[in-house]
Amino acid sequence: MIIRFRGKDGAYRVQADAQNTFSEVIEKLQAQLPGTSNITVSNNPNEIGEPKQPMWNQTVQELGIAHGDMFYIHYINDTEIQESEGPVSHEENELTDDPLDLFLSTKDGLISRDQTHLCTHGSKGMCEYCQPLAPWNEEYQQEKGIKHTSIHAWRKKIIEGGGVLEENDYKVNVNCRNPHKPWPAGYCSSCQPSAITLQFQKFRMVDHVEFISPKIVEQFIEFWRQTSKQRVGFLIGRYKEYEAVPLGIKAEVHAIWEPEQINDVDAIMLGSQPTSKVLKACELLELEVVGFVFTDLLDAGQGKVVCKRHIDSYFLTSLELSFAAKMQNTYKHNLLGQKFSSRFVTCCISGNSLGDIDIACYQASTQAEALLDADLIVPSTNPAVVRVLPESQSRYVPEIFYKRINEYKLTVLENAKPSFPVDYLVVSCSHGFSQTEVNMQSFTIENRRELRGQTYSQLAEYFNLNQNYDINLEKLFDFHALLYLFNSNVLSKPEEGQLKQLLQAVNAGGDVDSLKAEFLKCPGIVALLKMSQ
Repeated sequence: MIIRFRGKDGAYRVQADAQNTFSEVIEKLQAQLPGTSNITVSNNPNEIGEPKQPMWNQTVQELGIAHGDMFYIHYINDTEIQESEGPVSHEENELTDDPLDLFLSTKDGLISRDQTHLCTHGSKGMCEYCQPLAPWNEEYQQEKGIKHTSIHAWRKKIIEGGGVLEENDYKVNVNCRNPHKPWPAGYCSSCQPSAITLQFQKFRMVDHVEFISPKIVEQFIEFWRQTSKQRVGFLIGRYKEYEAVPLGIKAEVHAIWEPEQINDVDAIMLGSQPTSKVLKACELLELEVVGFVFTDLLDAGQGKVVCKRHIDSYFLTSLELSFAAKMQNTYKHNLLGQKFSSRFVTCCISGNSLGDIDIACYQASTQAEALLDADLIVPSTNPAVVRVLPESQSRYVPEIFYKRINEYKLTVLENAKPSFPVDYLVVSCSHGFSQTEVNMQSFTIENRRELRGQTYSQLAEYFNLNQNYDINLEKLFDFHALLYLFNSNVLSKPEEGQLKQLLQAVNAGGDVDSLKAEFLKCPGIVALLKMSQ
């Protein structure tokens, strides 16, 4: 019998017997496609299909394939530059100074004040009642409801006090030069970490999380509304100055990337970290991964949800805190020439005290990052506490303490072993939505097969791509649409370069007609148009 296949480079015919396995059929097909890899097969022209799976071991007869049946294939040409689809390592990347850090470092951050009735000088004078306040002034923060000092204000405070901003390190110094055997056979007071006193962190790396449109959050929680299952995603956006806090920084969220995941009513299994295709889409849009978001929702009926997180339970569980610290250690930040903490934020969507759906944003403290990096803490079965790991032959555990106010209103020092409250390692951030109205038209969100999958015809329709070779340029800036375009592998590396030039020209407000015409005639777009029909 003849089995037909159609791909971006044309149609192919494979001679097969009924007793051939489907894998053997694909091997014969691959002989007609030299220099290709990562073949996926689908019986729907609008779907990318799946790579090799167990059903390929069944015979043609068992699969019910008849003479003349048509399948649609997807593959990557080896002549194209290959990029890994696995998680991208951020620890090995060369860190460079961030333009926002450079900009904020040039500002003094002083808080100006008007003259009061206590001032006795003229309009050009200044006294103790009207002189500008330091950006870390605690009275000003209390007045404005600011819970934490911004990182740049904190850095200025440390430097002006003659100190140095340094990361915590609770690991044993394995390069100790004192005359003793290397750890773990031997150690001394110079190479072992000092006792640790846990303190509520007074500063934060990000002060505010701002979603450019409520629709971003609505689309995300729509999955829970339709399935009653929880959902996770990575926040895609950029960092900007936040003027409501002296020398403040906000994470501006433009989209939520939803990775492959297994969802349940009370649990989530995350399938993957952001891949090179995700980062490529971010690069074209001048965005980056700024954080993580998850739902913890339980229907209470009558349009309300259960309030699980409050002052008498917890705000962030020890498991969530550990994940936040792990992600922050992955997405390290270079603060003006030194590696220091992270700007990665964690957002939880859950029920508030009124039974409404609300967002809470957090970061793990720098102590949490260091404790996790030194393998000193793990989550507990009690969500409100973190467990300290016991000492072992390969793990040195220093003394760990935390301060609390006892029943007599006195501050006492408590031993953190075997566990301590998770609140000591949590830093809260404010959140909100952009004051500027944004007209969002989002493409179908990825990895939502329970609701609606992505197809070529959807993409062509979304772009308004038609036989007249025209395209809606504004919709090219949609993260989900760009990501599907990259995941479908219809564009070669040079064609991706054309797309980048086109987007840059649109941003610059220049003449884009020639670039658009050139891009729409490239083989990848022609193939997309054919496959969408």
